[in-house]
Amino acid sequence: MQGAMLKRVSPPILLDIVLAATALRLFCYAGLPAVGTPWAVLPVELLHGITFGVGWGTATVYSARIAPQHLAATMQGLFQATYAGVGAGLGGLAGGILMQRYGGQGLFTAAAAFVAVGGVAGLLVDQAVSAVRRCKQQQQPASEVEKQQ
Repeated sequence: MQGAMLKRVSPPILLDIVLAATALRLFCYAGLPAVGTPWAVLPVELLHGITFGVGWGTATVYSARIAPQHLAATMQGLFQATYAGVGAGLGGLAGGILMQRYGGQGLFTAAAAFVAVGGVAGLLVDQAVSAVRRCKQQQQPASEVEKQQ
C-alpha cells in the first residue's frame, strides 16, 4: 500500500498530510473530555494509521531517496534515531512538563499547535526551496538542464 501511495503522491506532500492528520488527532485528544465517553477515542484512533504508519513509511523511503545512494541506509538510520531517540526523548520531557502544569487538555492542545506550526513552517521552506530551484533552472542554458535530468 505504501508503494501505491508514493506512486500517486510525492513524499513531501504525504508528509504534509501526515502532519495535518497529527495536528487534528492531537486536537481531538484535547477535546475528548468534553465528549463525556471514553468510546469517543475510537474514531480518533483511526488517524493513527495515517499519523504513524504512513508517516513512518514515507519518511523512511524519502530519507533513502534524498541521500546519495551509498549513504541511503545511513540517512534512514539518522531519521530513525532522530524520531525515536531525540524526538521521543524531548517530546517525553516537554510533554511531562506540560502535563504537570496544564493537564492533559493543555498538553494535547500545545502539541497540536506545535505540530501545526512546524508543518506550516516546513511547507513554507519546501515552497521556498522549490522556487529557488526553478529560478536556477530557468537561468541555466538548456543543455545544462538536460544533463541534470
